[in-house]
Amino acid sequence: MNHFIELPIRQLSIVNYYSSFATGVLFLAICVVSAEVSSGAYDASKALKERQDQLNRICSKFDDDLKYEYQALHGMPKNDIYQTGKSEKMHYDHVNKWMYCTNGAWDHVHMNRLKGVSMYLNYNNDTIEHLGSLSSMPISDFNDVLKDYNRIMVVENPFLKFVDYYQHYFVNTPQANERYSKDVITYWLNHRVDKLSKDKARTEGEKYFEISDLEEGILTFRQFINFIVKASEEIAMGKKLVSDSTGFTLRWEPMWKHCTPCVKDYRFQHIVDLAHIDEDLDHIMHNVLDIRNATDSTPLKIESFADNISSFDKYNENNYGAWVYHGYAKDHMKIVEKFYSTLFKSEIRGLYEKYRLDFELFGYKPDEFLEMGMNDDTTPSYDP
Repeated sequence: MNHFIELPIRQLSIVNYYSSFATGVLFLAICVVSAEVSSGAYDASKALKERQDQLNRICSKFDDDLKYEYQALHGMPKNDIYQTGKSEKMHYDHVNKWMYCTNGAWDHVHMNRLKGVSMYLNYNNDTIEHLGSLSSMPISDFNDVLKDYNRIMVVENPFLKFVDYYQHYFVNTPQANERYSKDVITYWLNHRVDKLSKDKARTEGEKYFEISDLEEGILTFRQFINFIVKASEEIAMGKKLVSDSTGFTLRWEPMWKHCTPCVKDYRFQHIVDLAHIDEDLDHIMHNVLDIRNATDSTPLKIESFADNISSFDKYNENNYGAWVYHGYAKDHMKIVEKFYSTLFKSEIRGLYEKYRLDFELFGYKPDEFLEMGMNDDTTPSYDP
């Protein structure tokens, strides 16, 4: 015979209460986890819009000729405007009407390859005729045509960019830049009382992380940053070494100067962050420009940034010995921290001040990197 145990109403209510409570807690936990996953996912469309708003806000902030930033962002000579004057023909895709500006270690190579794939996807006789008509236009008419183009600028946190510069140009390929490094050492470093050399007597480990040695003709990271920040003031030819408008020194040029992002009628609509370059470009090429094969309507295929630069990594690794990391600094933050731990906070702050407009225009903050540096008596406070 089956026996049923019947709980009193009060006990049954308690059981139902705890059961409902447990279910509610579980549901809430699932919602919280789902929300965290959802909110943590990168949204390229939203991020690009936020960067565009940031750029427009700062450009407007300094659109006042009583502010010294006005001349830098709005008052440059016509020949210095990147979009119509300085940019090379290779920076345009005239078929799909977009152009780009970069100034990082390898992002130019990536964007140039992407432009080639994009432009030649549907290249035909009509394309040749169109390009011919553009080349025969008066410059004023041609510049009017460019106003309708989508303009893409690839940016990177300046603190990360200088680790990439140091890694790619001074450490990995010293022979390729031997003459420039020799000039920096001869005309700047050798004239300093403080050579900023590694203090081998100290035993603080990572605080003196170095992979270079002046005997090999390679600056240490601390020497490199101090050269960028101070050489223009310390020696007569310092400005030429750091910021000559031609040749090797174009690499140190701030983005506000190189890409002239605030120019009226030619402002950049798409600010791609190197940290999310694949997601950002995927959104722009497929959702904004909607570039497709005219034959079967398949979307433009975009090679990933990592795959695109891997061939350069392999080439340099095979030809040059001192290889610190593969790819970009953004993926090696522990190494980045080691580099900046060799600097005093005041030296890091000096780099920030020199590139302050880039930080403002693109929404980067110096706090994380200032914390990596060593304390010193001359470190000023940071006022965002």
